[in-house]
Amino acid sequence: MHSALLRTLTSVLLGLVLPLSLLARDEGPAVAYYPQTENVEGDQPLYYTYELEITSPSNLPAGTEVAITPVLFVIRAPAGVSDAAALSHVSMSPSTLVFTGPGQKVYTTVISDFPVGSVAGEYAFGIRTPGWGVTAADTFGFINAKVFPPRQRDVPSITLNTPADGTIYTWTAGGPPVTVPVQFSATAPVSSPITSVDADISGTGVNLTSVTGLGTGAVEAGGPFYISTPGVYTVTARATNDVGTSTDSAEITVNVVAPPPTVAIAQPANGASFTVTTGETLTVPFVFSGTSVYGGITQLTATLNDQAVSFAPAGLGTLEATGTAELSITTGGVYVLSVSASNDYGTSATIAQFTVTTVDPTPPPPTVTITSPADGTVITRVAGTPATAVPFTFTAEIETGWSISSIGATLNGQPVDVTASGLGTVLANGSGTLSVSAPGTYTLVATGDSAGSSAAASVIFTVTETAPASSCCINWLPPICLGKVQQGGSVLPIKFTLQCCQPKDSDHECVKDKDRCGSGWGWGWDRDRDERCDRHGHRSQCDDHDRRGKAADHRECSKGKYRRDDSCERHGHRSRCDSGYDDRECSSKRSYDYSRYTRCDRHGSRSHCDEHDYGHGHAHGQGHSDCTECNPDHCGKPGHKHNWCDTRDTTVVISIYEIFANGTTSAPKLYTYSPNSPNPPTYTINGGNMYHLNFPTARGKHRYHIDVYRQPAGSATPQLVGTKEFTTK
Repeated sequence: MHSALLRTLTSVLLGLVLPLSLLARDEGPAVAYYPQTENVEGDQPLYYTYELEITSPSNLPAGTEVAITPVLFVIRAPAGVSDAAALSHVSMSPSTLVFTGPGQKVYTTVISDFPVGSVAGEYAFGIRTPGWGVTAADTFGFINAKVFPPRQRDVPSITLNTPADGTIYTWTAGGPPVTVPVQFSATAPVSSPITSVDADISGTGVNLTSVTGLGTGAVEAGGPFYISTPGVYTVTARATNDVGTSTDSAEITVNVVAPPPTVAIAQPANGASFTVTTGETLTVPFVFSGTSVYGGITQLTATLNDQAVSFAPAGLGTLEATGTAELSITTGGVYVLSVSASNDYGTSATIAQFTVTTVDPTPPPPTVTITSPADGTVITRVAGTPATAVPFTFTAEIETGWSISSIGATLNGQPVDVTASGLGTVLANGSGTLSVSAPGTYTLVATGDSAGSSAAASVIFTVTETAPASSCCINWLPPICLGKVQQGGSVLPIKFTLQCCQPKDSDHECVKDKDRCGSGWGWGWDRDRDERCDRHGHRSQCDDHDRRGKAADHRECSKGKYRRDDSCERHGHRSRCDSGYDDRECSSKRSYDYSRYTRCDRHGSRSHCDEHDYGHGHAHGQGHSDCTECNPDHCGKPGHKHNWCDTRDTTVVISIYEIFANGTTSAPKLYTYSPNSPNPPTYTINGGNMYHLNFPTARGKHRYHIDVYRQPAGSATPQLVGTKEFTTK
């Protein structure tokens, strides 16, 4: 009666004090609680905690240590519950808090614990903090708890549906594992739902591929389990809730069915053939094995033509056992090997048949020696010439008591004719001649045979080809022939003419040109017959350099004009001497005085190798200046059957590369013919016979090398006809 009255007064006072405390907190120093009110609700057993934050008043002196013990008091409790009994359900940890300054936050854990058997109902508690030592309002903290009676609780009920207790499974050894389907059901009160299920077979977990109803009072679960070892197994299923775990189990048996071992003969292969030399013993390796998929091999046996064979066994008692031996055979015939392997589940056997043929002794292989050509020989021939003959010789020798029955030879795998001597004796000789018409590497193989015993020897020789001697010469024209250092970065006109030694044949083009223009002067120009033909078979026309000093509209140079004005050349240009004659005109008075101007042609340039130049012999090898590389021997000289003829050859290729200071070179650049332009990547031919390439040089000092090639008719080998080097600055 006293406690009830006290709670009633406390409630009334709190109803008055709380608003005043809140007002005081807003208007002055106060103790604050967070959360100020915490609500707890649940069935017994009810255990609940939360963290309470207490803030010291703002007027607490800084640096002052104050120990505060929060006080819990009962505001409300179910009827019949004393304050002491109610306060036994709440506590704080830590129970004492230390503050050292104003507005400091310190934390404690509030614990509510209502075990099973507590009085159900509504509880209300207050929290206050006396002892600050300063005037401050206490706003209090509050705990409201609704405690319900305990619900009905029990462990789950579980039933293992499959496999049934005592089930027997059969596993075939070597086959797939036995599948054991595991399926079970579990139920529990709704107030204590099932939280987990699992299963195992003799301690190995089952993968539950299907689980439904977890978190409720009814669960179905199942999954397959695979077994490949015979034995007795226990299947266990479990279901768990907040009260506990229930199990159900069954016992199953797995039996095994196993086949007998397999047996195989590795050596000799079935159907193999052997030969034994008369008077000798043949040794045949013998290897066999037995393999079991379940249960160790207990026995191996072997016979040869129904006679037991002694062998060395290995691996008996395991899944793989072998037997090895060497069979000794001295006579020909058909032999049958039979082997077997056994285990606890049976025996299996197999056979292998082989044939032995008796043969007479075989002679030793002969010794073959190639005496010529020597290995590594290098043969050089001229490209385009008839095939080169390469003689060869070799010997084949065998031990006394045997004889050489045949010899032969091949060149790069192709048979060649061999002249043989000494066949039927211990030493045979072979010889012949190889015909080689192309460069390359050649392998000569010589063979010798004696009653099926043969041997061979080989040598390798190399054939190289050199280009045929050029029948043409090159005449370098200015500026390249002057030997001057060119300006780097400029375009250098590279000019030259070609002349080739051709037979004096009436069908030859050079002779045709000469005949077309007359032959009175030996250069294709008969002044008395046709003043309009020049050396190249073209009509001569005067230009504005004629003796009158004015244009003649390219009228033909008449007979009279040439006699009155020898300075007009048949191309309409004045003839001038080269540097050896101070640039004097070649024909200022007497154009027919060849002895004075043998080094001048009608263009005022140094004489070229041309059957039309002055005086034949003077212009061919005697009157040449530095502007020509022509060094003819007999070509063009009186009494010989060849002339030097100007040549227009569009197969000509000009190759130019740079020579570096260290002696290495750049990759060559190739320039081919174009009728339209002398600019890279092509050159052109002007005036019927002047080859012209405008070569762009690099800036600075450089050294260049020029090669000129032509492709002779009927030859696959390009022909080098001239070279030149120049430098830039």
